[in-house]
Amino acid sequence: MKKILFATLLVALLVGCSTDNEELSGVASYQTEYQENQHYTQTFYYGGGCGYISADGGHDGSWFESVCERLNFSLYDYDAEFLSINPPQEQRNRLEELNKNIKDGELKYYLVANISFLYSEYELSDFAIQSQWTMVVGKMEGYVFQGNIYNHLVIVETIGD
Repeated sequence: MKKILFATLLVALLVGCSTDNEELSGVASYQTEYQENQHYTQTFYYGGGCGYISADGGHDGSWFESVCERLNFSLYDYDAEFLSINPPQEQRNRLEELNKNIKDGELKYYLVANISFLYSEYELSDFAIQSQWTMVVGKMEGYVFQGNIYNHLVIVETIGD
């Protein structure tokens, strides 16, 4: 009985994690099985600013998370791709403003864009932006991939500028 219940729950989870976010990526992006040294295009969301201080001064940066939440990367002001990948400051300010009054709700605002990259087990590289940054409303939902439970971003609504 437990096995049937688990199988039913698993199927419901997989079906329930529909393809809302696939409009931007064109595939079931949260189910992609990444292969070493292959190029991919995935929808990422802007995760926030980051920075650090080194011997040559302070460095501004941003971090990005894939909608499947199995990939992430950071870029800093000295990286060649930083200016082309980083969302414009006005969009980042708007995102912060929209999210600052959200209290414990499951819906939240995100900036998303399709970004191509070279996959390596230890580091993503060779970044190129493939779409403009778009403001969306989304929520995180669980899914099962290769026996592990992850969250993925489900886009509920695209916000026009």
